[in-house]
Amino acid sequence: MEEICFMDYISANHVCSKLEKAANRFRARILGTSSRKIKALCA
Repeated sequence: MEEICFMDYISANHVCSKLEKAANRFRARILGTSSRKIKALCA
């Protein structure tokens, strides 16, 4: 999951939307903290 955060950090805008959609789909698998990290990176 950290790899995804790194990619999000590199190309925030483009990857961010995909990550949020992925987080919504796999919320159960990724855990709640991961979605919080994604939102923090996208903020």
